[in-house]
Amino acid sequence: MTLHCPRCPLWYGAENDEYGPCQVKHARGDARFVTFGNHACDEGFDEASWK
Repeated sequence: MTLHCPRCPLWYGAENDEYGPCQVKHARGDARFVTFGNHACDEGFDEASWK
């Protein structure tokens, strides 16, 4: 299954606002490190690996 940001332990988004920083993207220095609640992971993680 594809991992979406709210379920990822590396995402610290505000539940009400549904957007926040991805720790992986932020640590790497990406200019666009903010992702949204419906954002499917593009960092290669899947949901099974985080259970």
